[in-house]
Amino acid sequence: MKHQFKRIILMIFPTTIFLFACQPAKNEMDSLEQYRTEYIGDNNNVVKIASLQDYPAGYTYDHIEIRSDEEPYELIIYLKVTEMPDSDYLDLEQNSNSIFDLIANLGKVTFINEETQKEIVSYNKE
Repeated sequence: MKHQFKRIILMIFPTTIFLFACQPAKNEMDSLEQYRTEYIGDNNNVVKIASLQDYPAGYTYDHIEIRSDEEPYELIIYLKVTEMPDSDYLDLEQNSNSIFDLIANLGKVTFINEETQKEIVSYNKE
């Protein structure tokens, strides 16, 4: 009886550890949808939306600038560029579509190379 109890414990313990280890990290659980907002001025949500985007290879999020003085309201996203992909415009267009969908009153998204401060590409909401 004692040996059977030990076997059960030895089987349960690794299984429990495995189940906890397989839980997604908190960052992985962050869904862009939970940051949906009506306003470009909702800084916390806008930062999350921009920073959690799945950018194309060669691009990583650095910081944002919000221009909300006059319409169209603009979100400028500064990206660190390690290499310029051939299809960067198409790939960043997917990001801009996602961002337009999540920020209701956003009118323009501009992507800037953080190092050179030059515009990579800009999109207007259609």
